[in-house]
Amino acid sequence: MVSLESFKSWFDIEEESENEVLMSTRQNGNVGDGTYGQQDLDKAREIKENILNQYPSFDINIETTDEWVSILVKNG
Repeated sequence: MVSLESFKSWFDIEEESENEVLMSTRQNGNVGDGTYGQQDLDKAREIKENILNQYPSFDINIETTDEWVSILVKNG
């Protein structure tokens, strides 16, 4: 997998393998309410768009779970 370090902004790289990278954050989420932050979701969409502009063949999924926003990037 190519390095996605320059795209991640305030997201942390949680897992990385040859064909996948999982990034996540809860920086703007509400832990007490268990709700994700709209800023985090908006940033995830921006990251997805930026990666696809450079790597159009990548498959990218954004998910929210409680206060977390995650981005799964797959090569191919």
